[in-house]
Amino acid sequence: MHVLSLLREMSLDPASDDARPAVRLVRDRVTWQGCGPPEADGNPFFAGEVEPCINGQVGAVGAYFGRRLFRRKSTSGVIGRDRKGGAAWTRFAFPTWWHYDVLRGLEHLRRAGVAPDERVAEAVDLVVSKRNDNDKWLLDTQYVGKMPIETNEGEGRPSRWITLRALRVFEWYSGRGPRS
Repeated sequence: MHVLSLLREMSLDPASDDARPAVRLVRDRVTWQGCGPPEADGNPFFAGEVEPCINGQVGAVGAYFGRRLFRRKSTSGVIGRDRKGGAAWTRFAFPTWWHYDVLRGLEHLRRAGVAPDERVAEAVDLVVSKRNDNDKWLLDTQYVGKMPIETNEGEGRPSRWITLRALRVFEWYSGRGPRS
């Protein structure tokens, strides 16, 4: 999962000669055994497990009905941390693993082809505000997880991957770039 996620983030062409055999191996041999809730253990990798489906549906429905990306509906205050993993929603990481942050939420909308509107403006403003003087975004936090390769220089340092993610979102929001 992590390698495929990284390759997707790095924009590997899924139809390329390098990608097709790797994806075929995952499709034919990988299950969720030990990586998700027990009821998903026998699921083939591409059949998924419980959390991503739930999270995707909640994000899509919430965006449709006017949920702000990082504000509580009850108080309209900024949500500080998620209840499950303790991730700060306004701090950006790469890879995000299973954690949510504002940038990840915007990426979901961009990839889904949602036309940006005023409901995401505050979240986009937050992303833009985190750009440094060198037009880079910093790695705010790094979550525990085993990486097959090192992708960052360390917390508080410029991150090419967060910068790439933020620029994609900004282009989507500005209408100047690709929406997929």
